[in-house]
Amino acid sequence: MSSKNSWQHRKADSDEERFGLLDPASAIRYRRMPIWQEPEEDLPSGLPLTAMGVTSGVGSMLVGCSQLGYKVVGNVEWRDYYRFRTEAGDSTFMRAFPGAFMARGLKDVPANRMPGSIDLILGHPECGRYSLLSHSVTLGTYSESRGSDLSDLPLFLKMIAELRPRFFLMDDLPDSFAVLPMSEYVRMLPDYDLFPEWISNWGYGNIQKHRNRMFMVGALKSENFVFVPGEKEHTRTLEDEIGDLLGVQPGQIQNSAHIDPNYSPGRYANLRHFGDRPTWTEALTHMRSLGGKSQIPYFSEDGQMKVRPGTNNPLWDGGCPVLSGGYNPLHPIAPRPLTIRERARIQGFPDDFIFHYQDAGTWDTVWNPYDSDGQRGIKQTGKAMPIQFCKYFADQVKHHIEKKPFAASGRRVIKPNPKVTQAKEDYCELTGYADQAKACANCWHRKACPLFPELKDAA
Repeated sequence: MSSKNSWQHRKADSDEERFGLLDPASAIRYRRMPIWQEPEEDLPSGLPLTAMGVTSGVGSMLVGCSQLGYKVVGNVEWRDYYRFRTEAGDSTFMRAFPGAFMARGLKDVPANRMPGSIDLILGHPECGRYSLLSHSVTLGTYSESRGSDLSDLPLFLKMIAELRPRFFLMDDLPDSFAVLPMSEYVRMLPDYDLFPEWISNWGYGNIQKHRNRMFMVGALKSENFVFVPGEKEHTRTLEDEIGDLLGVQPGQIQNSAHIDPNYSPGRYANLRHFGDRPTWTEALTHMRSLGGKSQIPYFSEDGQMKVRPGTNNPLWDGGCPVLSGGYNPLHPIAPRPLTIRERARIQGFPDDFIFHYQDAGTWDTVWNPYDSDGQRGIKQTGKAMPIQFCKYFADQVKHHIEKKPFAASGRRVIKPNPKVTQAKEDYCELTGYADQAKACANCWHRKACPLFPELKDAA
């Protein structure tokens, strides 16, 4: 096979091939990231409400389900770093959800581990390519290969179609509609009512002010379900969220290790002048001298001061920039970046949710954010979804299934996103909802929508 047609460069024959679901289980990487992790408990009979992850990472979207009484049965996750298992046999997802399995793909799950029916599936397929690819897709220069993750969403939807849960919740970005329009959702999931929503995680209590996401809400048409939002403003700050962790010493709480204040991180290179390599302590001192600004400046070789994109730092008396799986912000008070425990708090995780990302253990006393283990910890926490909205949705579904009233304000705190608005209109034009009147009554677009003019004034 020529290099032009090698697996790295050619278009994969299937979504399963692209994401490694057909790779031999004997591959060396699967020693630490096994394709199947057997739960310690048998699948009980007579299950209550059931929830499952499909690309749910460490299970952030499932935490609220567990708190609400759902039985979390497992997680299908083809991104290897989420399936990382320490030498001691600890895995973040497996320890957080006793009795649940972790698998690379559906074909890796034994038949006796899958419940007869699933009430709710939650997942966050890969989104990074959409934030980067939006320009190449628009310009027509995108080239698909086995190494790309553009087909992550179709693989997720294919598994939804196969598992057929009563409800599902999927997180992604509005730009994904450029490569996977609503017509494809309708084609792949014809039996589902689909609600593309522009959601403020901050509006549900998270402190990341700008973590706005496109969520696709799905419900079998036979459910006659309509999603109703319930957002509201709040004044919580970073200090409110992690202030009590400021004086915590290594060994007092898990996932909170010491970080060398004299380390010089590459993210702050050229901070005060070109060629500068400040330590954590020097970086914090300089950022304070700028009056508490969150954006990180740097100097180019010609002496011009610029702003380093994507590297905002949180403010103690304000909100927090969006955490990512690559950058770890500088703590605004201590001369160090945020610890794993602090990052988890910001995402809404309870303190009893423990991250297993290195062999040194969860009580490790020294942490380097930029070695391979440290980066894995940043990925596990940064690529997780905030807990609050997912719990709100799981609660709304639970009330619907149990035929109980659910208090929802119907309010949104952010302006509509035009791409999500267009997706809503596309869906109604393509197929429409089982309860169209109620869907229109809870849609932000109803006044301007050219469809269903008789429902514009629906209350």
